[in-house]
Amino acid sequence: MLKLSGLVVSPIRRIVVHRHSAFAVVLTACTLALIVWRPWQPRASVTAAPVNDAHAPSTLISEASPISTDDPRYQQTTEKVRQALEDVKASPVVSEPPAKPTILGSWRDDFYGKRIFHFRDDGTAVMTIELDSVGQLLYGPKLTFFIDWTVDGNILKLKMTGGEPKSTATVAKLFGESSEQRIESLEANEMKLRSLDSNKLYTHRRVEEMP
Repeated sequence: MLKLSGLVVSPIRRIVVHRHSAFAVVLTACTLALIVWRPWQPRASVTAAPVNDAHAPSTLISEASPISTDDPRYQQTTEKVRQALEDVKASPVVSEPPAKPTILGSWRDDFYGKRIFHFRDDGTAVMTIELDSVGQLLYGPKLTFFIDWTVDGNILKLKMTGGEPKSTATVAKLFGESSEQRIESLEANEMKLRSLDSNKLYTHRRVEEMP
């Protein structure tokens, strides 16, 4: 009887084992099929919801259309531009002052002929006189005087220190070895000097030539 039961149980056990194996194989095959097939499924199309322009961000509206003159941003920008222009108008324009006329250089007038003063910045000057016909008969065609000069306020002080030819010594004695003249006006190309002794006005014009 035991033998018989053993014979009966063994086939049943084999059937059960085979059934479990077959189920496992089928389950594995289905899983693989799902893995292979799933990535190739077409994705559902997504339709974007329509955007309501009334609720669009303000930045998009500003990019799509010009700002209205009633917009506070427009008024603020306009005010800033106006203030900047006012600041520019109010800013003082800094410019270099014009060069002050100077006595330095060469000046010519007509004093017994052609007279030229040449003032140097070291306080010395040279005065030459190309005499007219009458003066040439007395002193020669040309006289040269060496002078020291200073300016005290508006007074030009001249002092003769020598000259050429020797006849200049005689002229210096006749007209004086020193003189003072008031600077009536001094411009870029014209200088007016008034003698404090004779009150005579001399008008000198700037020239390029040297004495």
